[in-house]
Amino acid sequence: MSGFRISTIVFCILGFIVALNPVQLGTRKAMAQGNELNTLTAEEKAEGWYILFDGESFIGWTGVGRTEVPADIWKIENGAIQKIAREDYPLAPDGEPVRGGNLRTKDTFQNFEISLEWKVAPRTNSGIKYNVFPDRPGSFGSLGFEYQVLDDAKYQNLGVLHKAGALYELYPPNNKKHLRPAGEYNHTRIIMNGTHGEHWLNGEKIVEYEIDSRKIRRAFAKSKWSDNDEFLDRRVAPIVFQDHGGAVWFRNIKIKPPPSD
Repeated sequence: MSGFRISTIVFCILGFIVALNPVQLGTRKAMAQGNELNTLTAEEKAEGWYILFDGESFIGWTGVGRTEVPADIWKIENGAIQKIAREDYPLAPDGEPVRGGNLRTKDTFQNFEISLEWKVAPRTNSGIKYNVFPDRPGSFGSLGFEYQVLDDAKYQNLGVLHKAGALYELYPPNNKKHLRPAGEYNHTRIIMNGTHGEHWLNGEKIVEYEIDSRKIRRAFAKSKWSDNDEFLDRRVAPIVFQDHGGAVWFRNIKIKPPPSD
């Protein structure tokens, strides 16, 4: 092979590498290392993480207010839990769409750190709920704290307390927030330890709060739950994924005890 052809090939390869941005390089590096969805590394296992979703089944999950996962409403697709859009709900024998409902872990938690990835279809509103009240008879919904999951771009009219990453109704995300658009996965961490809570989005801490702080108490007094004296109490509860109509996906769901001081 001539020196000219070798130089040309090397130049093309270098040009391709330079064209990749850091995110692409990181993604390709992860793929090259053989990272798989819904698995733990040896380091994560040593840190106490364990998987809440195996990527293939709903073992460990059930519907809120039900004894099973709502069939044809929540499904597994490409290693992710998917909540289908309400307009795609199948019909019940009476011809009406089947009733939906939230999805919850069978296990319950009080102090924890959870890590997961999520993406939404355009104009989707959903949430990750925790510190929730026990399931209510006849209800498929959950009352409690919520990490807002949202397509911000399609909900420009919502206030900061209802945007993606917020502690819904109570605490807004800060200016470090970087949200990927609908159709792309975002990485979320939630830490709940005693009265201390944190919301993370794509590697940045965007919410940090103390349940017994004046700021939270003032926000609570203005919230839709202000007449519920028990709302801010700590409780042992499941992790809940909200059914709010739109299509949303969750994957790489893992949990561990919160970090110690």
